[in-house]
Amino acid sequence: MKVNPSVNRRTVGLSLRRPLQLLLVVLQLLFLSTVPTLPSWALDWGQECYDDGSWPSGNAELGYGDGDEATLVTPGRITYYFRASFLVNDLEDASSMYLKVNYDDAFVAYINGFEVARSANMPGGTPTYSTLALSEHEGGSFEMFNITWFAIGEYLPYTTDYELNLSVEVHQVAAGDDDCSFDAEVLVSGVSVLPPGSMTRYFDSGTEPPVFRSDPISTIQRPLPNIPAIVPRGDTLDIICGASSSTTGWTAFLVTDFCTEMLSVSSATYDTPTKRWFLRAPIPPECAMELYDLVVLADGLTPDTTWNSVKIIDAFKQTFYFLHVTDSHVPEHFGTNHTADEFQEILNEAAIMNPEFIIHTGDYINRSHADQTEMGQIVLKNTEVPFYLTTGNHDIGDGMAHWWNYMGWNYLYPYSADNFGVYTPDYSFDYGDCHFTLPAAYRNYSYFIYEVYGWQSFIASQMSWINSDLSAASGAALKVMAYHYDFQSQLPSIFSTYGIDLALLGHSHMNSTQYVGSTLSILTNRSYNEGSPGNARLIRVTDNAVTAYPLIYNFQNIGVAYENPNDGTSSTNTATITSNHSEGFDNALVKLLVLDYGGDYTVTGGTVSQVIDAGAFLVHYVNTNVPGYGNVEITIEPASTSVSEGPSPIARVALSGAHPNPFNPWTTIHYELFPRTSHGASPENSVDVLLRVFDATGRMVRELVHLTQGPGSYYVSWDGKDENGSQCSSGVYLAVLEAAGQTGNAKLVLLR
Repeated sequence: MKVNPSVNRRTVGLSLRRPLQLLLVVLQLLFLSTVPTLPSWALDWGQECYDDGSWPSGNAELGYGDGDEATLVTPGRITYYFRASFLVNDLEDASSMYLKVNYDDAFVAYINGFEVARSANMPGGTPTYSTLALSEHEGGSFEMFNITWFAIGEYLPYTTDYELNLSVEVHQVAAGDDDCSFDAEVLVSGVSVLPPGSMTRYFDSGTEPPVFRSDPISTIQRPLPNIPAIVPRGDTLDIICGASSSTTGWTAFLVTDFCTEMLSVSSATYDTPTKRWFLRAPIPPECAMELYDLVVLADGLTPDTTWNSVKIIDAFKQTFYFLHVTDSHVPEHFGTNHTADEFQEILNEAAIMNPEFIIHTGDYINRSHADQTEMGQIVLKNTEVPFYLTTGNHDIGDGMAHWWNYMGWNYLYPYSADNFGVYTPDYSFDYGDCHFTLPAAYRNYSYFIYEVYGWQSFIASQMSWINSDLSAASGAALKVMAYHYDFQSQLPSIFSTYGIDLALLGHSHMNSTQYVGSTLSILTNRSYNEGSPGNARLIRVTDNAVTAYPLIYNFQNIGVAYENPNDGTSSTNTATITSNHSEGFDNALVKLLVLDYGGDYTVTGGTVSQVIDAGAFLVHYVNTNVPGYGNVEITIEPASTSVSEGPSPIARVALSGAHPNPFNPWTTIHYELFPRTSHGASPENSVDVLLRVFDATGRMVRELVHLTQGPGSYYVSWDGKDENGSQCSSGVYLAVLEAAGQTGNAKLVLLR
């Protein structure tokens, strides 16, 4: 197959071929504050559900220098971080909890993110990696600390087994100290629930562990990462926002790693009863087909982003497949295993299978605590497939407030001034002529606002919504209800009244299919299996009718391997998809990133659905048919070694950042120009290079470089002064590099 890259190319944001308006919008997004701060919605290493799967593991005693360590850590650090997860039975009945610590030199201990113990030689306040112990303390024996945290009722679960995590940071009295020791034990009612030697995860990289960022729901109310929108090109995207009735200047755009699409808001209507804005934005016919982040701006509002919330397609299909997944219980621990890792594998495989969407029917997270809900949202940053999520008893059984913050809507609070008689996160969506109804299912274990929510779903307001939703969808060719579980057996009458074709559910952790009247009811087992592969179902729809619903066992059985790095630095590559699934996937997808050498490419082994020009490279979207228990090779190579239009000698530009940053009074900016080494380009040739600094208003304050340069690595200093030699004030600035028709940018923070 010969592909002309000029036909469907899209250009990444901030390319020189994009309008200046895009640069100004990105500047607005970057310059939200003058001093970087850690938001309250940051998931840090001490919280129970933090994903420590990439940390090294080993049994205690951990340390170095004394000769009695079971696991050696890297000598010379100031601070070391340790984690261990464990289960406690009947915690609410516990009479005592003690922590025993063997440490050198000082420590702070946390259980599920709450500080429970601190050595006397540890300074007060929130410690950082560079915080030194006040004095030496030799390890060798355990010291006991009483813990009262377990008695705080609001953190107790509704089951007898409670997941706990002990996180401990150990600080040295000086950098390069000659020894370090750590071990711990936890006793509940005199029973050792975390025995000595059990600490298994450690982080000693010379920095603080990375922070995962979540994003509470604010302006954008829909679409969301867990309630996305699927929109054909040339159709209209509907956006719901919460903002003051006087808000003006609505702007929206779509962002992926490869391209940015500006949207024109064609209408903005304020609905007084619900206090929400309803926006409409046409999707350009040439818009690249991808799963996008949605960004919305308005006058006086902080820009808001919802990740992976808008999928642009060419057209709805009548024959397609989607995945049914349920009961993931992210991020439950089993020893050192973490269900978030298993669920990530599902998302990785789904990216290759390329279903139209995924429907998850509840118990997505394991407990409705703030950090677990945050973690659940963070995991969805990694999906490449639209992900529809409905709630289950584990998601909101302890109380619904955290779910509202990250997966739903705060106006559901019954006594909120913004509430309008809707109390549960129920929703529906259409895929072409197919209608999907997703009501929230729960059991109210914490008796949260019991006078409204009662003991369990489906309450009267939900039944009213379900009837209204299905009445409006009476003409749909396929009607599907997806929910966690029917705790009160209320839905069979709904099935018969509205002619529901398919019901998808979970909760029971088992697989079964049956007919309820004429409705096919499919129950799917949990997506994890305590360290072993879990379950999902492939739902096949043919001419808008369900024709097959096979189980997919043994995730981790489809993957893709590349002959060369798939990063846009090569002009040839072969991708081999290998599947051990019994099912075939006729819409499988691989994205091949190759150099833009100025000519055409030939692709074999699949069909190219689009080509995106990402500035430094081209992205070929290749669909192929992967047979069950089979493999497919997809090869891409230049159609010609000649260059008709004389390509730039620069294949790629990169602005790597600046050091120090934040800075005062100067910083050094590093950028690189990568040579094009094949197909007629001459690496010694040079191009025009422009490096400028902009302030928060988009005004250029300094031109640092305007030269002709060839491939290489360059360092440029900025003294924090403008073109007139005057000192710039404290704030956030943007360095923008322009070369070879490409751009790079880096945020700089000046602190006076």
